[in-house]
Amino acid sequence: MAESSGAQLQIKLVTKQSIYAVPDIPYSVPSEIVCAELNTLVNELLKETVSGGSVEFDFLVHGELLRTPLVDHLSERQVSTEEVVLIEYVERFPAPEPTDCLEHDDWVSAAQSCGKWILSGSYDSTLHLWNRKGEHLLTIPGHTGAVKQVSWVDIGGEICSFVSASQDQTAMIWQWNQTSNSVECVHVLRGHERGLECLAVDPTHTYIATAGWDKVIKLWSTIDGLTDGESSPKKSKFDTKVATNFYAYENYLYVILQSSLMNFEGHKEAVSAVQWSEDGEMISASWDHTIKVWDAELGGIKSEIVGNKSFFDLHWSPLTRTALTASADRHVRLYDPRSTEGALVKCTFTSHTEWVQTVRWSSNLEYHFISGSYDKQVKLWDTRSPKAPLFDLSGHQDKVLCCDWSNPEYIISGGADSSLRVFKSKIAFAA
Repeated sequence: MAESSGAQLQIKLVTKQSIYAVPDIPYSVPSEIVCAELNTLVNELLKETVSGGSVEFDFLVHGELLRTPLVDHLSERQVSTEEVVLIEYVERFPAPEPTDCLEHDDWVSAAQSCGKWILSGSYDSTLHLWNRKGEHLLTIPGHTGAVKQVSWVDIGGEICSFVSASQDQTAMIWQWNQTSNSVECVHVLRGHERGLECLAVDPTHTYIATAGWDKVIKLWSTIDGLTDGESSPKKSKFDTKVATNFYAYENYLYVILQSSLMNFEGHKEAVSAVQWSEDGEMISASWDHTIKVWDAELGGIKSEIVGNKSFFDLHWSPLTRTALTASADRHVRLYDPRSTEGALVKCTFTSHTEWVQTVRWSSNLEYHFISGSYDKQVKLWDTRSPKAPLFDLSGHQDKVLCCDWSNPEYIISGGADSSLRVFKSKIAFAA
C-alpha cells in the first residue's frame, strides 16, 4: 500500500464471506486511500489464511461501492471522518467473457435464454432456436411482421413451449419437440388492432399478457385443449369466456383465440413493456411517460407513476420488488412502485450516450442488471454503483435492441447489426 503523509482514518473491515474474514479490529489508513490500496491491505491480512494468490475485492461504504478516494466518498455523503468507518468487502464480480456471435439475416429484436437453449426473434419475422454451444437448431417461420419479444413458457420435459409477439398484431404459442427437433404453433392470439411490442408469462406459466401500439394490454391463457365457449378450470380467477376457432395452414393446426380473457385500458400511447410483478398483479410502461400497476384479477389500475420521458422498456425483479426502466433520455432508473417514503425513483444510472432501449435484471443476483442502448453498448451494473457500470460488454456494431440474463450463466444481447452476442457470466458470490 502506498505511503501517505496526509490525514489518517480509522476503518474496520467486515465481510459476509467468512473464508475472507480478517481480524475485527480498527486499522489506521490514509484518508485518500482508494479501492486498489484497500485490496492490497486485505490481501496482506489474508496471506496466512487464504492460499492460491490474491483475491480481487470491492468495498462498500455506506451502501455504495467505493469508486473515489475514501475521504471524498465520505464527504459526498456527509459522513464524519472522526469516527471509525465501517467498510464491507465482497469478492469482485468477474468480467463476463464473450463466447459466441450468432448471426441472423435481419435485426435481432427479441431473445431469451433458458437452461441450455436460446430463443431469438428477428425483424425478418422468424424465430430461431440455438443451443448454448452456439449451434443453430431451427428457423421458425409463421409471423408476417417483425418479432418484438419472445418468452419461454415451459421447458420441463421433452416437449417445450414458448410464445412470441409480433408487429403482425398477433402472439403465437409454440411447442417444440426436442427429440425430433420439430416445432408447431398451437395457438394464435389474435385481437390486437395494431402491432405488438411486448409480452409476459406469469410465474405459474398459466397466463400471458400482451401489449403494443393499440395501447391495450390483453390477458390470455396458455392452457391447451380449450373448447368452444368454455374456459379452462385453471382460469378460476377470470370469468370471461374464451371463444376458439380452428384452421389449418401449412400443415399446422392453429387455434385462434378470438377474444382475450381480459383487456386492460388506460395508457394513452404505445405500451412498451409489461411484466408480472406480484401474484395477480402486473406492471406496464408506455411511451405516454407513465408506469401503471394493474390488478390482473379485477382489471383496474392500482397505482400510476409519471415520468418525464417515454419509457422504452421495464423489467421487474422479484428479488428486490423493484423495477428498472429504459428511457429516451439515456438514463436507467430504479423505481419502487410501493414506496411510501420519499421519491419513487430510488436511483438513476447514467453512462449510456444515446437512448437506452432495453434493461434486464440478473435472475439470481439482487444488485446486478444489464442495459442495452443505441450507442451499441451493453453495460453490466451493480445498483450500489450508480455513477459507473461494472463492465462495458462491447461487440455490437449497431444499436442494441434487446438483452437477457434469465440464465445466470449467460448474458445475451441482440442488435441492429443482425447479431446475437453471448457472454459467459461467471458465478460470483451473491453479496
